[in-house]
Amino acid sequence: MTYQLLHPVMLIALAGLLLPLLIHIWNRQKGRIIPFGSIKWLEATQRKKLSSISFTQPFLFFLRSIMVGLCVLLLIEPVRVQMVELLPQKNQNWVLVTPDLLERDDWQAGFDTAQYRGCEWRALAGGFPELVNSPPPYSPSRGGENQSVDIWSLLADVQERADAPDSVFLFFTPKIQQFQSEPPTLSMHINWLEVPAKDDHYQLIRAWRPARKKLTFLYGKSNAEQTVFEQIVFDIKDSKNTQSISFKTYDLPDVIVDLNDNKAWFQQQKDSIFIEESIVLNVAVKADRKYKKDREYIRAALKAVSQYTGIELRWKKVEDKDVDAVFWLSEEVVPNEISASASRLFLFEENRVYGDNILDRDLVSGREVFVFNQRLSTAKSTTQLPTQLLMTILTPDDFEQQLARFDQRKIEANQYAVKQIKPTDSYQDREKETIIEEKRVAGFHHWFWVLLAIIFLLERWVQASVMRKNTIARSQDDYK
Repeated sequence: MTYQLLHPVMLIALAGLLLPLLIHIWNRQKGRIIPFGSIKWLEATQRKKLSSISFTQPFLFFLRSIMVGLCVLLLIEPVRVQMVELLPQKNQNWVLVTPDLLERDDWQAGFDTAQYRGCEWRALAGGFPELVNSPPPYSPSRGGENQSVDIWSLLADVQERADAPDSVFLFFTPKIQQFQSEPPTLSMHINWLEVPAKDDHYQLIRAWRPARKKLTFLYGKSNAEQTVFEQIVFDIKDSKNTQSISFKTYDLPDVIVDLNDNKAWFQQQKDSIFIEESIVLNVAVKADRKYKKDREYIRAALKAVSQYTGIELRWKKVEDKDVDAVFWLSEEVVPNEISASASRLFLFEENRVYGDNILDRDLVSGREVFVFNQRLSTAKSTTQLPTQLLMTILTPDDFEQQLARFDQRKIEANQYAVKQIKPTDSYQDREKETIIEEKRVAGFHHWFWVLLAIIFLLERWVQASVMRKNTIARSQDDYK
């Protein structure tokens, strides 16, 4: 800790201390008129008066000198300077919970709330609404079970906030569909707290009536290991009350069917699907000579799908309108009119990097297409082709949104490792790195003003007392 003068040049004002000295020396009282009979004593009197000039009233001089000194201190402004080591002010840490966990009551038990004392509990959703309780209780009315979130983009949004926390505790279920975007680079510390997914999750994808007394459902079943799509057929028995039917199976939730509104849904689920009267699949295949065998495999797979589902299959030309699926097995460029009219377009691409799946979604010339990853010449490809076509041709247009809601496939921990700007071994080390020094300056001018006011009042009182005494003394002399 040191002391400094902000305006040292003002020290020249200390010369003002001569003022009270001169005032005291030359502030002589007016001489009294004394009658005398002869002037021969005048010269001696003058010499005596001149020699009697002396220093009087030292206390009053002292007070006035202090007043001048205080005025000088106010001009030069002395301050106290101190360097202090500080940690930067931190925002309150957050505990984030994904919406799907708010619909579950099987992970809050045995929760150690002391570990997160002082943290803000929020939902990992748009706006990051605060959660009143910690941990949050089971709340089936929130509607979060089927709500898909993008964890990467939401964490990036957290970092952009003015109240962004230094550390985040994230409760989540490690699902692939929640990590679709690119991982951001974050400066805040992320504590990943995995909550295992529940048992198999089911979702109705499509429903239709291949016959008057039959109902066919295409549904998806997903767990941490895989997501598969299967079909189930129910018989509608003769009954007077067929407006609402509940179908029970061994390994599926009960299927509720409302024939009046032509809707169906799994029991204890809110999402329903529309029951179509029948499905007709219009298909066209364009193949070069070298893709002749691939074309036959595709035709056989489509026939197998038709027989399995009871869907009517109609073969069309690629030039025809209202074609549901066009298979373009040719090196020629797909004409714009065909690309625009086909509901689903399947392509072969030369020199494509092969993947594990037979079909992949891709963007070609600005539209979404299905691209074959391999030639249909192996036993694996020919056996998997009907299942792949069943998932792509019979799924509705909003299938991607439906898949995102019920897909439970797990992502491994090494796949969601996030990059940090300042990686550290521990959070305590991170706190040490951010210690900064702050220069604190404290002045005394307010104390100087108070002291100056007190001394000024004291000086006025002393001056008045001196004048009163002198007046009394002169009155007594005149009386004598």
